[in-house]
Amino acid sequence: AAMPGNVGVVHVLSEAGEGWEGRRGRVSAEVIRDSAGDLLADADVFLCGPPPMMEALSEALRECGVAKRRIHTERFAL
Repeated sequence: AAMPGNVGVVHVLSEAGEGWEGRRGRVSAEVIRDSAGDLLADADVFLCGPPPMMEALSEALRECGVAKRRIHTERFAL
């Protein structure tokens, strides 16, 4: 609720229960394009997560045309 109006959140669950009505699976270039559309060209994207997820998302973002310098990451491992 405290996010600025130009910030959106899209929940994608890889292991969703029967009642989940949102996106399922993993975040892909298709999910990114569907969710962010025309905002990608000028977007700065901030990612935080385990290394395999970060690598996959960074690659998907690059596939969507996001410049490498606009992808900001914070990696962690459990």
